[in-house]
Amino acid sequence: MPVTIESLLREAETLISRFESELLLSDAIEKPRTFVIAHPEHHLSRKEVAQFKSHIVRRTKREPIAYIVGHKEFYGREFLVNEHTLIPRPETEHLVEAALARLPPQGRLWDLGTGSGAVAVTVALERPDAHVRASDISADALAVAARNAASLGAKLEFAQGSWFAVDRPSETQAYDVVVSNPPYIEAGDVHLQQGDLRFEPQQALTDELLLRFKPNLM
Repeated sequence: MPVTIESLLREAETLISRFESELLLSDAIEKPRTFVIAHPEHHLSRKEVAQFKSHIVRRTKREPIAYIVGHKEFYGREFLVNEHTLIPRPETEHLVEAALARLPPQGRLWDLGTGSGAVAVTVALERPDAHVRASDISADALAVAARNAASLGAKLEFAQGSWFAVDRPSETQAYDVVVSNPPYIEAGDVHLQQGDLRFEPQQALTDELLLRFKPNLM
């Protein structure tokens, strides 16, 4: 018996929300969510069904949808994300707005701890006249940021290192704007081991050094 979009979504409703099911099915069949909503009678292939069910299993383990589908929208653009980067939050768009408001013509901006590159790439696209540098301590995160820059056509400089101690200290000029969305959760916070946060890079969420030395503080 053919499997339709509607029958598959109904089956998944006992496990996750309808909205999440639509997003995951959209990715599995490589069509927009609007297609999923508008064509409940559409027949699915065995491969598509298998892909969707694999997505469902991962989501029931609370893996973030952005990691399952491999991308997240930010500032109206799709950014690649994976387990090496934080998932861009909508509120971080306010950071972009603040940076753009303060960046002078031909200005220089440095994004510390860039992760997926969402902030730096967005600024570079919104202000092609600016010199934008993006750095991160994680080489894996920088690789994702570089892919996002390339796929979206943004021109910026990448450097690896811990905060200002990077491997490309070539410029001696000052930066007009320095932005960052640094680790902000207290080491050992119980929320780090709950829900979606379990899958995001702990190094980007909290200071691992504090967590490492915490027993000595007791």
